[in-house]
Amino acid sequence: MNTGAFISQITGAHNKGVWNVKLLSSNHVASVGDDMDVKIFDLNTCTSSASSTPYMILQGHKSSIFDIELLHFPAQSDHASSSSFTQQPFVTCGADCTVKIWDPRTTSSVVSVSTISLQAAVYELACDPFSYTLVAGTEYGSVHFYDYRKLTSSQNSGNESSALLCEYKLFKDFNTSIRSMYYDGSK
Repeated sequence: MNTGAFISQITGAHNKGVWNVKLLSSNHVASVGDDMDVKIFDLNTCTSSASSTPYMILQGHKSSIFDIELLHFPAQSDHASSSSFTQQPFVTCGADCTVKIWDPRTTSSVVSVSTISLQAAVYELACDPFSYTLVAGTEYGSVHFYDYRKLTSSQNSGNESSALLCEYKLFKDFNTSIRSMYYDGSK
């Protein structure tokens, strides 16, 4: 592959606006948007002139999806360089006030492992690559920190309060939302 060379484009996959696109592996990309679907594409089958059919479509959100992130585990290497994403869970968030953890190894169309209800649209996610911390930023300016081992455990299913590490209200004004963030694992 030549650096900077046009490889391919994905067109016509979503019937509404796209909010985020994320590389899941060296061969797979995911997009999320206003049509409430997580669409995953195999880059090996994309051509520069044809519209692409998703490799996988995941449904479960009830409103626009704003962000998608890979869940990193401390012992795993950087899976974005791997050719397969099927062993790595990922997380989405949206206007339906939820965060959903997805396991691409399952075969059913709705593969939500866990849902966190935050009572506010969730615009942004971050995952600390050195711990099990998932960070969610909301429309009302609060940031929630979760231990996602507890969210994905079948014993704690539906009990996200046990996974909540802390919550920070960053702004007094309810008209201020978290639209972008980066978490480096610092306390």
